[in-house]
Amino acid sequence: MPIAITARRKNFAELVPFFDQISRTEFHQALLQSVIQNMNLKDNSLGLEVGSGTGSLSYRICQNYKIIMHCTDSLQEMLSQGQLSYPHHQIVRSRLDMDTMMPPIRETFDFAVGTLVFHLFIDKIKSLRFLKSILRPAGQVVFLTQSSLLNKELAEKWCKAMKLNDLEKEFVHGMTNSGLQNGLLGNEEIISLFETSGFHQVRITPSGFEGSLILIQATRNPS
Repeated sequence: MPIAITARRKNFAELVPFFDQISRTEFHQALLQSVIQNMNLKDNSLGLEVGSGTGSLSYRICQNYKIIMHCTDSLQEMLSQGQLSYPHHQIVRSRLDMDTMMPPIRETFDFAVGTLVFHLFIDKIKSLRFLKSILRPAGQVVFLTQSSLLNKELAEKWCKAMKLNDLEKEFVHGMTNSGLQNGLLGNEEIISLFETSGFHQVRITPSGFEGSLILIQATRNPS
């Protein structure tokens, strides 16, 4: 079952240079590092990055681990830019049809990870159940996403406190607008979604200014 996203492909395609610039900022690299630090990564694993964009997270993982990463994105423009900006022999890139962010190959993964894409899943239960079906037993899912606390005022306070530059501020406010438009969930709702979809050991950790970003971690049920 494909995972559809709400954004139009054309709009995202126009933003490829912007996302490529953002991926190089200290602010964005710090976000990626916070994700990696909370993952139980092991050499000789197979990982999936959901809605990878240019694949900067996968690149960072592959620099430090002998892990094959499958980057999946609906935009060929993103994948092509990623090949230029973050080339690595351990990264496999796949373009998907119908704005889906799932791999077109018959493969099972040790873990799946995504940054700032979870709120874009239209049918989250179907999306999570599909993820469960392609994870190996005890496979891990990790999502960095916006929390229900996120709002424009908090985003502005965050930008000032972190002394972000204009490019980073634009990214944060765009993230805020996207999250509010697509509906942000509370922690209890998120935990219920994951448990209903076949995951356990669901943990939510604040991972951004005043809890406006959260890290969701869950493990695939054996059955």
